[in-house]
Amino acid sequence: MIKRFGEQVRNHLILPAISSIILCSVYYSEHDLPRVIAGLFLLILLKQNRTVIFLCCFCTVTVWFACLRAEIPTIDQTKTTEQLLLATDTLQRNGDWLTVEARRLPTEHRIQLSYQAKTKEEAERWEDFRGETIQLQVNGSYQMIEPLRNRYAFDTNSYLRGRRISGRFHATDFQLVSATSDWRHVVGELRGKAIRYVKERFPQKIGIYINVLLFGFRDHSFRESETIFKETGLLHLFSVSGMHVHYYLGWLYYFFRRSGCLLQISIFPLILLTGTYVLLAGGSFSVVRAGSLFVLKLLLKLCSIKLSALDCYSISLWVLLLYDPLILLQTGGQLSLWLSFLFMMLPHASKGWQDRLFNVFQLTIILLPLSTWYFYEWSFLGGLFTMIAIPFFQSIVLPGVFLLFLIGSILPQTVVDLSESFLFHFETFLACFDFSTLTFGQPAFLFVLLSIIILLLIFERTTLSLRKKITYTLPIITSFFFLPMFDSTTTITFIDVGQGDSILLKSPRKQEVILIDTGGRLAFKNEPWQQRVTRPHAENNIVPYLKGQGITRISKLFLTHNDTDHIGELETLASHFTIEQIYIGWGALQDQKFRVRLLKLSKEGTKIIEVKQGERLSAYFELSVLMPNKKGQGKNEDSIVLWFMYKNQRFLFLGDLDQEGELELLATYPTLKADVVKLGHHGSRSSSHPRFLEALQPSIGIMLNGLNNRYGHPHPEVMDTLESLEIAVYRTDQNGAITFYWHPLWAQNGRLLKMID
Repeated sequence: MIKRFGEQVRNHLILPAISSIILCSVYYSEHDLPRVIAGLFLLILLKQNRTVIFLCCFCTVTVWFACLRAEIPTIDQTKTTEQLLLATDTLQRNGDWLTVEARRLPTEHRIQLSYQAKTKEEAERWEDFRGETIQLQVNGSYQMIEPLRNRYAFDTNSYLRGRRISGRFHATDFQLVSATSDWRHVVGELRGKAIRYVKERFPQKIGIYINVLLFGFRDHSFRESETIFKETGLLHLFSVSGMHVHYYLGWLYYFFRRSGCLLQISIFPLILLTGTYVLLAGGSFSVVRAGSLFVLKLLLKLCSIKLSALDCYSISLWVLLLYDPLILLQTGGQLSLWLSFLFMMLPHASKGWQDRLFNVFQLTIILLPLSTWYFYEWSFLGGLFTMIAIPFFQSIVLPGVFLLFLIGSILPQTVVDLSESFLFHFETFLACFDFSTLTFGQPAFLFVLLSIIILLLIFERTTLSLRKKITYTLPIITSFFFLPMFDSTTTITFIDVGQGDSILLKSPRKQEVILIDTGGRLAFKNEPWQQRVTRPHAENNIVPYLKGQGITRISKLFLTHNDTDHIGELETLASHFTIEQIYIGWGALQDQKFRVRLLKLSKEGTKIIEVKQGERLSAYFELSVLMPNKKGQGKNEDSIVLWFMYKNQRFLFLGDLDQEGELELLATYPTLKADVVKLGHHGSRSSSHPRFLEALQPSIGIMLNGLNNRYGHPHPEVMDTLESLEIAVYRTDQNGAITFYWHPLWAQNGRLLKMID
C-alpha cells in the first residue's frame, strides 16, 4: 500500500508544498498577485490525481492553522517600564550602542532591546552578560517601527515581523533583576559563552569566520566581508545554503557509522545532537531547513523509504511552514528556499571538462533572475566562484574554523597569525573581482519566475546538446540587458534621506539621469570606545533606489552647496556609480576641503563645472540656473537654484536658500512662477518668505526633512504660511519618498506617488 502511494505521489509532493507557499503568500500579502497565482495553480491542480489533490488540501489547511497560531496579540507600546529576559547569545555591541533580543515578561512577546552605554565600563558589563540568563527591569520607550520609506530599500517592518519581533524598546536606564543559569536556556547560554570566547581569544577576522560559520552569529564586524562576498556572488556560502550545517552533521553521522552503531540505535542521539546544533548555530531559517532535511533523510533511511530529492525537499518545506509560516517574509528564508531548490534541480554532469564548464555556466545563468530580483545586480563570475569555493570551503575553511575553535588555545600564536593573514589575503583576492558585478535593476516578478522555469526546462532536457542549451538560453540572458531599454517612464523623485536633500530626475530609458545633492549625516566626535561601525548613509536609501531602477551612470550631479546634509555622501555615490559631470555653485571651490574631494573625482574622469545665474543646461531636462548671482563660498545663501518645466508643470528647487536670497531671486525674476517648489532649508523659518511664495503661486510644496529631527523642522511659522496660501504640502518625514511619475500610455498627465500615505 505504501509502495503504491509512493508511486502515485512520486515527484508530485512539490505541489502540496507550493499550495502551502501560496496560502502563506495570500494570508500575509496585501497585493493581488498571490491571489492570481493561486487561481492559476488551482487550474493546474484540477488535472492531478485525487491523492495529490487531497494532499494539497491537507497541507494547505494545516499551514492555514499554523498562520492563525502565529498571530501574536499586540502589546501596549505606551509602557515605559518593562521586565525583560535577555537572549544574551544575540547581544551585539557597536561602539556605545548595544542591541539584544529579549522576552517580555510575563507575556513572552519577543522584543528588540537597544541601549546606549554611558561609560566604557557599562558597555563591557553588557558584553559580560553573554552566556548568562539575564533578567532586567528597563525604563525607556517603545520606538515606532517605520514603514518602508524608499522603494528598493531594506524593509525593517517586514524583517521584524518575519522574526516575530513585536516591538523595539529603547532603554534609557536598567536595573539587574537576576543573573543565574537556567536549564531551559542552557543551549542559548552555551552559544553565548562560545561567541564570547571566540571574540576574546581570536583575532578579529578569524573570530568573524568562526562565529558566522559555527554559530551563525553576525554583527557589524562582518559587514566588510559581507560586501566582498556579496559582490562575488558567494554570500550564500555563509548562511543561505546551510552548507556548513550539512557538512558538520555529515561528519557526525560518519562518526556514528564508523563506530559501528546501527542506525536504529544512533537515530535518537543523532536527532538530539542535530537539534542542539541547530540551536547553537542560531536557529535561523537556513540552519533549521538544513537540519530538518538531514533528520528527514535519516528517518527515511531508517524506514527503508525511498523518496526523490524533490519529494524530500517538499516534505521539509511543508514541515518548516508548519513550524513558522512567517519564514516567507524573510529575504534570507526566501533565498534559502530558492537556492536549495535550484541547486537540487540543476543536472550536474562531470564526464569531462566541457561538462564541468557547462555546470559553471548553468549555475551562473540560473542565478541571474534570482540575483537581479533580490539585489538588482548579478555577478557573471558568481557561478565560477561558487563551483571553486564550495570544495575550498568544505576542505579548508569549514574544518579549519572548527579546529581553530577546538584547539586554538593551544596552537602556537604563529599558526593563528598565519590563519588571520590567509583570510585577509583571501578576501583581498576576491575584492579584485568586484568588476564582475553588473547592475540590471529589479525586473517584474512574473518575468523572473518565467525565466527560472524556462531555464530549468532547458537545462533538464537530456536530448539537447550543450551547444543548443547555451543557444536557447541566450535570448533570456540578453533580455535582462535590453529590458531596461523599454522603460518609458519619466520620474522626479524626492528621495527620503532623513535630514538632508537628494532629488532624482530620470528620463525614459535613462538617457539622462540627474541627481541633485547626495544627502549626508553630520559626524559627531566621540571617544574611541563610543565610535560605531556603520554603513554609509546613502547605501540605505539613494544607492538601492538607483540600483533598483538599473541606474549605473549619473549624467549630472548638482551639489547645491557645501553643507554635509547635501554633499556628505559624494564619495559613496562615486564608488557605486559613474558620475559624468558635477555642477557646483560659483565660488564653492574656495572651501579647501571641498576642493580636495572634487579633485580626487576629477582625476577619475568626472568633469567639474561651476554654474551661476542665467546659465541654461539643455538635454532631456531643460534646466535654468537662477542662483547664485554672485561668487560665494558654498554656504546656504550661495545655493544653486534650478527651475525647469516638464509636461506643462513648472518645478523650482531652492536648495537651502534663505529668505534674503528668495527676495533677491524675486527681484531678478519678478514674473517667476512654479507649480511645484522644493522649499528651502527643510522648512526652516530662515527660508520660505511669505511674499516670495505668494508671488510664485505654487500648488505643491515639498519638504525634505528627517523624522523627529533635532532641529524641529519644519517650523510652525512656515507651516502657517503654507496653509494660509493654500499650498498642499508633502514631507519626506511623513510621506517617505515622493515621486512625480509620467508614462506615455497610462500616466500621460503625470501622477503623484507617495511611499507613505
